[in-house]
Amino acid sequence: MKKRFSAALIITVLLVSLCSCSSYKAEFSYFDGNFSPFFVRGPQDMSVVALTQESLLVTSSSSEDDSAEPVFDAYTQGLGIADIDIDYSVSDKSVCTVKLGDDVYFSDGTKVTSKDVAFSMYVYAQADYDGWSKLRESELDGLAAYRYGTQEAEKLDFATAQLEAELANPSERTSELINSRIIYPVLREEYKWVTHLYGDKAYIGTDVEKHIEKYSDPRALFAYYYALDDEYDALSAPDSETVIKDIAKQYGTDYKTLGIVYGSDLTQMAHDCARQALTEKALEGVGNKNVTSIRGIEIIDEQTLKVTINSVEPEQIEDVLGIYVAPFHYYGSGCTFDGQGFVIDLESVDEKSSQPLGAGRYVVKSYTEGKGVSFVRNDNYFRDIPLEKSLYFAQTGNSNTPTDNGYFVFADNRMYVERQDEPQ
Repeated sequence: MKKRFSAALIITVLLVSLCSCSSYKAEFSYFDGNFSPFFVRGPQDMSVVALTQESLLVTSSSSEDDSAEPVFDAYTQGLGIADIDIDYSVSDKSVCTVKLGDDVYFSDGTKVTSKDVAFSMYVYAQADYDGWSKLRESELDGLAAYRYGTQEAEKLDFATAQLEAELANPSERTSELINSRIIYPVLREEYKWVTHLYGDKAYIGTDVEKHIEKYSDPRALFAYYYALDDEYDALSAPDSETVIKDIAKQYGTDYKTLGIVYGSDLTQMAHDCARQALTEKALEGVGNKNVTSIRGIEIIDEQTLKVTINSVEPEQIEDVLGIYVAPFHYYGSGCTFDGQGFVIDLESVDEKSSQPLGAGRYVVKSYTEGKGVSFVRNDNYFRDIPLEKSLYFAQTGNSNTPTDNGYFVFADNRMYVERQDEPQ
């Protein structure tokens, strides 16, 4: 079986405080240009997101200790945008009161409010959301009822054996979800990876260089790595999108084989697809699907939000609160708010992926594909810390580019929160 040659993402997040007031240049291997706080994928692009956005939950660490613990009074300590108080008095629940700082603004001068926090949570909570956040799989109170429009959904619970049986003989809906959530997205991202191999000096003298010499067109190289049909002629396809879809058809619903080729276990994602399909089927005859808000997200006032999680496990709290807070007025232009809940249009949210707006340290001034990203200091940033006047992230095309410059960010598949060094 063919195997990709990229390294797995390291499970850590790191940013350092900046200490001068001039300009700075850092080098990165390449950017995909996806700088969305919701849909960012690659570590280089994550580094851009980390500079332009602020996390609701912040973790802190020191150089002597690699462990990182949540800082729930982050605003009081001058580390984050909010203080979070957690009440565990209700059995098996975590009632989190989120209090935003009163001087926290997005880079366009608009104040960050609890409505922005709620909106961000609703985006991450969507059933068809396929980004990095695990909020949509969390124990957030009322999440299932909102997702399926009825509280009857909360009564359903499918054992692992039931999910495996569904995957062994998938229904049309399960097949559709596996293809749209797993097969196609993985292959689409891997095609991007293949295109970046060309000209990358890191692979000189390796088998990858030999493959590139043999397959001068990335469509052919992608097919060499991923096609199951050895006779498939990628160059006969009119474009790369057709190649990706053709190879996706070859896998069908075989997420296990794709996981082997990709080098990652996709079982949990497949279980999520099966669970959704089984839930939808079980609720087909249920009327009165009128739940339009998430019970566990309650806007108290402009700066305060109450979030209820049906678990006391730290991992569950991090899954729900470990999010970026994005502006509703910018990313939610295609979404609606009825005073309690949101109707989310993920496609309209995704449209802003190349032009991020957030409350972070910096603002993206411009992005030139193949060249790099330029930033200017966010003059509305709430923390009184020294910042460079401008930054430039240059794209080198070489994956051996050193990454110890303090700006490179890694994320795991469970959560993504900004990790701050202790104040100097």
